[in-house]
Amino acid sequence: MYRKWDANPVTIVYGAELEPISTVPFPAVTICPLVKSRIEEFNLTQAFEVINQNATLDERSESKLRTLAHVCAFKDECHVLKISRKENVILDLRAMAHSLKEVIAHCWWRSSVVPCESLMMERLVDDGICYTFNSLALDEIYRDNEISPDFLNFTNTAPTSDWTREYGYRPGAGLRAYPNRPLTNGIISGVIMVAVMRSVDHEPLCSGTYTGFKFAVHAPDEVAFMDDRFYRLDTLNAVILDLTPNVIKASGTLRNLSPLKRNCYFSDEKYLRFFKIYNQVNCVSECISNYTLASCGCVKFSMPRSTDTKICDVAKIDCYRSSFLTLYEKMVNAYIAGESFNSCNCLPSCSSVDYEVGISHDNFNFHEFPMKLDFINDKIDPSLVFVAFGDRHYTYMVRRELIGINRAVAELGGLFALLMGSSMLSLAEIVYFCCIRQLRREQPKKNKQIRAKRAHSRRHRVHLRVDPWANHQ
Repeated sequence: MYRKWDANPVTIVYGAELEPISTVPFPAVTICPLVKSRIEEFNLTQAFEVINQNATLDERSESKLRTLAHVCAFKDECHVLKISRKENVILDLRAMAHSLKEVIAHCWWRSSVVPCESLMMERLVDDGICYTFNSLALDEIYRDNEISPDFLNFTNTAPTSDWTREYGYRPGAGLRAYPNRPLTNGIISGVIMVAVMRSVDHEPLCSGTYTGFKFAVHAPDEVAFMDDRFYRLDTLNAVILDLTPNVIKASGTLRNLSPLKRNCYFSDEKYLRFFKIYNQVNCVSECISNYTLASCGCVKFSMPRSTDTKICDVAKIDCYRSSFLTLYEKMVNAYIAGESFNSCNCLPSCSSVDYEVGISHDNFNFHEFPMKLDFINDKIDPSLVFVAFGDRHYTYMVRRELIGINRAVAELGGLFALLMGSSMLSLAEIVYFCCIRQLRREQPKKNKQIRAKRAHSRRHRVHLRVDPWANHQ
């Protein structure tokens, strides 16, 4: 029993009862357009035609071309980008990006039309400037005294959070709590977003054969990874996401164990330089940034960084891309060899919220949409996103000690009773004979004298009762 506890002192079991879906937050949904520039701001195809004619781009156009190389796939086709020069990646991305109103044109939340500006927020992620629904406020995710202002300087902000991983929604948080919570299953309590893109802005040199958007589903307190955790949404298509929450709650007694023993961290245990909240995604993001800075002397524009950290230019794109693979190779090799790799030490969160996504696609016949969409015209290619939970209740998991104190005492008592015929009464008898019994046997001579005096006194009283005239005589 001890060896079993020592090898793996933590276990994950099913919860005792079903939980209503309203106790888990709605996921954050991050949408990124594949088109990174408005044609009025920068024409990528025209810039390539100028380069192919051995002509020279003006300084402003070349700066924008170099910026797009970080989020598009044409880098290897342009020899101009092999030269290292100063870039203004964040400023150029902001200048070329479509605004929130231009991308997310219509929103429904809980079957009511809601202004998209009140639901969606701009975010800087690895795919450029994107738009997120139901994410925590930026100043609740990042440490504003450490992170670069590039991650914080967005106009629309989220309300104050009423939810944490360990404790869920605070007591008294009602239907308007944030992050937004579902009331029931189905689209009646979900979110619908119409994302649009102008067909004239489509650039095959940037997005390849794909059109439309990339989107990710993640927890509200996590940053979005759009490079490796995303789904595609083509234009003129509708996508329906059927969600099932995967919730793991942590027992408070786990805090008595070290993080290495329980193989997880609570959100307030491990310090992250750029993030206020610990979770595995944020930890990995910071670890990759630190490793890239050590390997390349700079970081990708979307990696968490301080104000004075250098952003990699186009000539270093191969370096920061290979740093991902190099870091993961070291981690996997250490795991195969049975060695510890402490470069990141990004253990899972003890309490976690994840979402299993069932996805289905259909054509978006927007001309037959039951509600009139005034913003739709022949120059616009719309797409539709439905996001809702599939069931009204869910089964949660509990991360707890494999053998607690009560269970250890119970199992030890059972073993003793089975193998020795002992019980708690036997233990009490042992204590009595070893301790209390010895106290009763102290000072035997003194006890003997006291008993003799008492016996003499009793004989004298008996004599008086037998011969009352003896004293007179």
